Amino acid sequence: MNTQLVSLDRGRLVTTSMIVAETFGRKHYNVVRDICTLMAKCPEEFNALNFEGVEYTDSKGERRPMYNLTRDGMTLLVMGYTGEKAIQFKLAYIDAFNKMEAMLAKQEKERLIAQAKRYLPMPEPQDIHPLCL
Repeated sequence: MNTQLVSLDRGRLVTTSMIVAETFGRKHYNVVRDICTLMAKCPEEFNALNFEGVEYTDSKGERRPMYNLTRDGMTLLVMGYTGEKAIQFKLAYIDAFNKMEAMLAKQEKERLIAQAKRYLPMPEPQDIHPLCL
């Protein structure tokens, strides 16, 4: 099973329809069908933001459809899935998003601190009261 459930794609956190299929033990074309069914029921704006149609090359060298799914798109898709695999995937997905979000927040904080140090005189860490850290 693919252990990276979430990746960063052009600044967005996404998973793919392939990962959903692999995780749930479903045929990928059935997951694509489920996505298409959802898209027919959702506003176009939601679809554009949460379901990105892309392609992959299969083992025979043929191009096949696949979707990149945002957190909202994946959540909507798998809300209807049931069973132990569904629960485990949902929990793993939430955990992966939370970890990625925390990592990005830490990077942003470090970037802002580095930027502030360039413009503001900063006291040495031993001079900062512990409650201010």
